[in-house]
Amino acid sequence: MGQHRLLLPTIVASCLLVIVLTCGKYQLQPASPEVYSKIASARPAPEAMEGRSLLTSSQEEEEQLVARIRQKLRPVDLIVDENNALEPHQFLHLHHMKTGGTSIDHLLKCARERLGAQGYDVDHYSIHECARGKFRKCVENSKDPCRDSMDHAATMSFCSALKHLNRFGWDDINRIKSFTVLRHPVERVWSMYRFETKMCYSCMNLTDVYDLIDNNDILGWDSLCLAQLQNHETANLLTSDWPEDASDDEIVAEAIENMKNFFTLIGLTEELTLSTQMLGTVFPWINKTIEGSHMRCGLPHANSSPENNHCIRVERTDGKKGFLTEHWPLPDHPDEKTRKAIEEHNKLDLKLYEA
Repeated sequence: MGQHRLLLPTIVASCLLVIVLTCGKYQLQPASPEVYSKIASARPAPEAMEGRSLLTSSQEEEEQLVARIRQKLRPVDLIVDENNALEPHQFLHLHHMKTGGTSIDHLLKCARERLGAQGYDVDHYSIHECARGKFRKCVENSKDPCRDSMDHAATMSFCSALKHLNRFGWDDINRIKSFTVLRHPVERVWSMYRFETKMCYSCMNLTDVYDLIDNNDILGWDSLCLAQLQNHETANLLTSDWPEDASDDEIVAEAIENMKNFFTLIGLTEELTLSTQMLGTVFPWINKTIEGSHMRCGLPHANSSPENNHCIRVERTDGKKGFLTEHWPLPDHPDEKTRKAIEEHNKLDLKLYEA
């Protein structure tokens, strides 16, 4: 089958380094008990690490990383077959909840539709762990229809942990180019809490929810909702199941290695506009404008906190039985007590973000 590369012009913007981490020749591994040896092989020799944290790098390592970054900053073209169909497994968006991922997905949808209007066939698949039943079937059943859709997809939006990609066949990093966005853990957790105040957290104070977690008094609570409050970004960036006695630095070191090796580009929610400009530079088909099309693909603001979280019950005044619900206004940022509670329960994410 013949193939060619879809060449699109790009605006080369200087000094657009948001967080750009490159991917080398690296194959995701399924979860295994040999997790320590995997990290050991990815880090310098023990004598070189003596007295150093797993989260620090030498000047030589930093220089090597910068060289790899420069290599991966080169624009990435799409591969198209003789029928103008994009070949499978080319672009992955790893979506961490409340990092701007839904806005990115809207941007990517626009870019795909623009390609479609130009006569290209773009198969896409999206899967989200919040679609609990669908996601569980897809993970557990290799014959589930989702697997065939994934096999043929050229692009995919994936909202879950990296460790699942191996079983889905989306682990060929020599072929797949990946993008994700990170957010400061305190702001991400607070945004999640404001977004799901009632549905996930029963209109309780966030500090009270953390007290329930600490006391293991969580019977009947949704595990996914609670997981969103505790080192969610680190968990999504792991490819191994770590034993309970593993150190924080060892776990975060694996997440950092995966960031360096798996992703072509990493953006920040705090610099989302700049991040999407860089996305369009490295992936020209996602650029705001492309040659031959009048469609402009900008970044919308999607999935904001609800205007009414229905947390406050008030007496009805119309003579009918029952109550009405009103909005519990929550501040844009947590108070100091809540901030400290978030930090206490997201130490790994803080290490990851700061490393």
